[in-house]
This record gives sequence, structure tokens and C-alpha cells, in this order.
Amino acid sequence: MNVVDVGARPGSGDTIIHARGGTSVRADAVVFETVAYAEYDASGAGSMADVSARLFDAENRVEALRTALKAAENDAPTLTDGVKTCEDGRAALLGEVEALEAAWNSAGARFTPPTCTGPGARNLIYVYEAALGHNVWSCVCKNDYTGANCDVAPCDTSAFTTLGSCAVANTLAVGASCDLSCAAGSVQDTPLTCTLQGGVGILNTPICTACNSCTNCDGPGKNNYDYTDHTGTNCASIPCDLSDATSAGYTLRVGGTCDLDTNGKIISGATCDIECAANSIQNSQLVCTYDTLTETNSFIYPTCEDCNTAGLIDYTGANCAIAPCNVAAYTTGTCASLSTLPVGGSCDLSCSEVGEVRNAPLRCELQDGVGVLFEPACTACNSCTNCDGPGRTDFDYTDYTGADCSIPPCDLSVAATAGYPVRQGGTCASDANGKIPVGATCDIECAADSVQDSQLTCTWDATLSSFNAPSCVACTGNYTGANCVTAPCVVGSGASDGSCGAALAVGASCAQHCTSGSFIASASTCSASGSTISSPGTCRQMDFTLNGYASSFKLSVDSVHINLFNTAGDYVSGMGSGDNRFYYTAFKLTVDRDAVYHVGHRLGETAYDTSMLIYKDSFDPRDPESNLKYGNDDALDATGSTGSNSAAWFDGVRYNAQPSVFVSLKADTKYVLVMTTYNPNDAIPSTLDLVCGNLDFDGRDSVYKYHDDAELVADTTLTRGACALVAYDPDQDD
Repeated sequence: MNVVDVGARPGSGDTIIHARGGTSVRADAVVFETVAYAEYDASGAGSMADVSARLFDAENRVEALRTALKAAENDAPTLTDGVKTCEDGRAALLGEVEALEAAWNSAGARFTPPTCTGPGARNLIYVYEAALGHNVWSCVCKNDYTGANCDVAPCDTSAFTTLGSCAVANTLAVGASCDLSCAAGSVQDTPLTCTLQGGVGILNTPICTACNSCTNCDGPGKNNYDYTDHTGTNCASIPCDLSDATSAGYTLRVGGTCDLDTNGKIISGATCDIECAANSIQNSQLVCTYDTLTETNSFIYPTCEDCNTAGLIDYTGANCAIAPCNVAAYTTGTCASLSTLPVGGSCDLSCSEVGEVRNAPLRCELQDGVGVLFEPACTACNSCTNCDGPGRTDFDYTDYTGADCSIPPCDLSVAATAGYPVRQGGTCASDANGKIPVGATCDIECAADSVQDSQLTCTWDATLSSFNAPSCVACTGNYTGANCVTAPCVVGSGASDGSCGAALAVGASCAQHCTSGSFIASASTCSASGSTISSPGTCRQMDFTLNGYASSFKLSVDSVHINLFNTAGDYVSGMGSGDNRFYYTAFKLTVDRDAVYHVGHRLGETAYDTSMLIYKDSFDPRDPESNLKYGNDDALDATGSTGSNSAAWFDGVRYNAQPSVFVSLKADTKYVLVMTTYNPNDAIPSTLDLVCGNLDFDGRDSVYKYHDDAELVADTTLTRGACALVAYDPDQDD
């Protein structure tokens, strides 16, 4: 508002406003507590000056017209401004008056304040009127009075001073309204309104209506409002629209609890279950809330969490709706530590019998919406060739042993790789897969003349199955061959002396003992497994007791005792001479094999001190030195001693003063054995005990012993020669 000054009107206590410039005098509101008037200054320039000039001009013209009209009543000729007649002048004057009145009506209220004299008048206000586009003067009423002059009394609302916005005053201006407060769950159907009826204000009667019944009500701050699903005092709590939750990704659970109406809304404080994915459930419900401060509603959204986290142990399915199976009655295997089993889950059960296993785990399966247990059967290990045992799937339990068939077998290919091949034809509890169960054994293959000291055994150390491998040791009991499977020959009791023993390995040889007075001529050989050698091999006579040809002869020697023959049995000539008579007994001696023979006089005739002469081809008592090949008086022992003090001879016999010697004889030659005495003229019997046999092949040696038949055993092709002795009559020599 372009105000030059505001001051007192001369001659009164009223206020006068002097306005200048601009096209209008405008303000949002200018309030005056006393009577106010507007005056206009026509001296200014511009549109405001023009307006003021026109208004002053209008006022002057009205005054001039009034004067002219009055004058016309007395003096018609004084009419001016082209008024020619009284009627014309009258019409013109009336037209101008109407024009002036119209101008005043449109502009006067704008510039000239009204007079506020009503009982409810308080002051003037100069306020902007949007419909007119400029400020106008109006009378400001007090105490809810209304009307142009504040003369319309308000309605009395003292009866409603405790309810809603009506509680702020005891009166209500005509045309005004206020809100009543209703109890929880209801709202006014219309506000309390003061209407002018018969010149006075009359109050209507609002009704508090249930929220859901108030579908087109004028509640507090609302017009034609649908309060369905609203709650609280005056139905102020707004419901939540479930489509907002759906848009936010929260789907209502089908079959869950939800207090929604047909419009898809829920009231403040109401809840709904939401849909969660498999094996999860909401940790709370979807809740509709209302904020009284912001007067807005919103959802409290739950979270989907794992069933087990939510305390629904082993529950499954969407929203954890599927209850688990109760396995508390199963107290073996992995099931023993469980109380429940989720649908689709399984645990292992043990079998009460060793050597059996469950063919499948204990399973909880869904049937008709609930979990049902399927208990497996216990099956023998070897029958469970495609079973789902503890920790196994489609497993072959063949050869497994122990509780729940938990002990694996041993693979024989592992033993073969380690150098322990299974013996062909041996005992072995292997299956078609080349495996043996723990505790089972197999024979292993050993090289020639050796055998396992134990069997290959599958063992278990509570962690692994492995082999306890045997060793191959030398055969015993004269068994031979690979794995010592070739049995020896059984040597009979009549042949079990000598070097043979009770058994003889196949291919082996031994020399047996013959009965007293004979010697073994060849070794015995085991040629067939398990055969029996019931008696000694060929036994040849060694001890002879014979009647010889007895006679005497003269020998031109002093004594045959003085080394007539050397220790090798060879003849030595050039000995002393003498003329002595010796008695003798003669025997013809032949042999069947060229060899070295033991020829001697067995100790027995202790009354005779004999000497022995061996002649080749023939013996002539008249020429006793002719054809003489060998001779011996006393046996020469290994120490070189002879006579009665000599040690045992090489055959282990003490010959004392008797002759005993090794001589080389040929099979195609006839020999004459002449037994005589050491001293001449001593008698000698015709019957003598003689020794003759091929007891050794190479003569005496330091290790030669009677019955030592190592040569026969070393060379089984050897056969010992035998002697033949008969009486010899020199005169009957053939």
C-alpha cells in the first residue's frame, strides 16, 4: 500500500489516510481501531492521479448536478451542458447520477471505508480480495459476529467445548463449522455447523458414526470421505494397503492369517502372514502401523529366516510348514544323536547282528503332506551288493565283515604287487573280485624247495585292512619242489639206518645199512613222490667164514712181519732170507668190479697171529714168492701203529695183530688168498673169518670210516664190487 501519511481527520478523532502513486492502494490487511476515511491527492502524476482526478471529478459533477436539478425546479432556462429541455436535462442528469453511482459502487468500497457500528463490530480491515484483484475495506467483527455491519450473532457452542476443534470457543460464527471429537472407532458424519435461519444462527446435530459405516462423511479435515478400515479416535488411523507390501516384495501367505477387507487393506495394528521361501519362515508378522505425528501409515516388514534359526528344528518347506519325523525311538548309528529328521533327510541305523548292514538309511519322506519314516532292513554283507549303507551309496559290501559291514576286505592284487602271489591250487577264500574278508587266509606261491611259514592273512587294525604276509622257508621232512608239495619217499624200518633216515626227498639218494657181515653195493634213490623204500639196496657179503685148503710151504724169508709189504699193500722184495716152514690155508679170490678192496682177517681167532699173502693168477707152495702181489701181517692204523696196541682201523674195527689192508683188484683176474702165520711152524685152522669187499673206491683216507657211503650218494651210478672166496687147491688149479 502506497501510503503517504496516516493521521487524524481535522475536526474529529477519526483517522484519515492519504494515498499517493500507483494504480491501486493495496495491502494484505490494514486494521484501524477507529473510524477511518480515505482521501485522494489529485496532484500526483500517473494512473493513481488519473483515478483520483476521476473520482474528484465525479464528486464535483454529482454536486453540480444536484445544484442544477434544484435550480431547474425554479428556473429552467439555467440548464447547461446541452440540456435543451427539462426532460432531456432530467434524463441526462439521471444518467450521470447512475454512472456516478456505479463508479462509486465499484471503486468507493475500495477507497472509502465502511462504517462498522454493529454489536459485534471491532475494527476495519483493508485486505486483499483475490476475486477483485485488489484490496478492499471490510468491517472486522468480534466474538464470532458476522454480517456487513457485524450485526449477526453467533451460535452458542458452550455445550461442545470439550470436543474437537469446537472446544476452543463457546461460540460459532454463522456459516462457520468445527469438528467434534468422537470415541475410538467412530467419527462425526458432518462437522458442527452454525447456519443462518430466520436471521439467527442455528446449530446442526452431527452423529458419531462407526468408521466402517462412515463411507461418505465429513470428518475432521475430510469431505465426503470413506472411513472404511480406519481406527482410533475420530477414525484418524489410516489403514494400510496390502498392494504396497506386495510391491515391496512381500507376498501374503496363502492360508495364513490376515485381517484384510475386500479392498485389500488392513487396519492399523492388524497383521498378516507373509510367504517365505522353502525352509524359512517369517520372524514376525507384517504389521500395519500409524504415526500420529506425521499422520501417515506404514508397514513393519518381517524377515524370512531359516527354520532352525527360528527354533523350528528340522521343519522344512515354504513357511516351515512341514513338520519333521520323530526319530527319538532309534538309538543306534547316526540316528542316535537325533530327535527329529527333516522331510527328505536321512540317518544311518546300525544292525544288531555282526555281518549285517542296513540296505538304506532311515528316511523321512513326505506323504500326503506329512513326514513318514521308512525303516530299512538289515541285510547280510555278501547279499548287500548295491546298498546305501552308512556313508555309502550303491555300495557292494561283498566280503565286508564286522558290525554294519564296516570292515573292508583285502585285495589280493595288492599282495601280488607286494611280491606275494596266491598259490595256484592252494587254499584261498577269495571271491570273484579277488578279495578276501578280514580273518581269511590264502596260500602263497614259494620258490623251489621252500614253503610258506604261515598263510597270507587279511587283518584289520581298526583303521585299515592289510595283509599279514608270511615268509618262504626251506622245506622240511625231505619235501621238495615249489611250495614243498613233492612228498619224500618213505623209508621202511628195514632200510631206515645208514644215511637215509625215515624219509628221502624225491631225487635224493642215500646209502643204507645192510645186515651184519654185508655191505651196501649201491645207493638208494627216491624216484617217485610218496613211494616207499622198504629194504636196503643190494647188499653184498663182506664177512666170510670159510674152509680153505690147508697145507704148508717153505718161504725163504726171515719173517713176513718185517714189512714184506708197504702200507699201500705193494710188494717189496729184497728182504732177508731164511728157510722156514709155514702152514697155510688157501682161498681162490675173485671180484666182479675193478676197485680197491678191503681184504683182511677178522679178529676172532685170537690164538693165531696170522699173515696174509695175495697172489695173482696162481699160488705154488713150492715157489711161494712167485706171483706174490700183496701181503700184510698186521693192520696199519691211521696213526701208523700196528699190533695189539694199534688203534681202530679205518673201518672202526681194532684188528690188533691181524692183517687188514686195501688192495687194488681187477675183475678179470684170479687171485689166491693165502692165510699163514706170523711165526713159522705155527698151525693155522682151515676155517677162517675173512673180510673182503669194495668198501671204498679210492682207498683209505683220513676221513674213511666203515659204512661211510658218501661216494655212493655223490654218484648214484657207482656200484661197489663184491668178493667171491672158495677153497683153493694148488694142485687142482684150473
